[in-house]
Amino acid sequence: MEKVNVLEILAALKQGVADNDEFILPIESKEEGDKIRLAGTKDGKKWMVAFTEEQHLQKGNETNAIKMLIADALRLAMSDDTIDGLVINPWSEPFFMKKEWIELIIE
Repeated sequence: MEKVNVLEILAALKQGVADNDEFILPIESKEEGDKIRLAGTKDGKKWMVAFTEEQHLQKGNETNAIKMLIADALRLAMSDDTIDGLVINPWSEPFFMKKEWIELIIE
């Protein structure tokens, strides 16, 4: 796998916010309503899950999903104190986006 350039990814996401691009967020339906799926890591951290394209979503187990503006998804991740950030495309080339990095995009 090629080395991830964090600055390039953050710049692309900032442009995606400006262009009103969307993430695809997997959801699970509960009696109290739909809930965005979270992923846990071995270190005990919890991450909101987002995909950039359908093909990345389809690499995992079948799930329902919604589309949400990147800006709204980032704000949602920031507003939830129970999670550590956002993981993008976890089934292919995962990028774990810490809340400090999210702040740089939605400032």
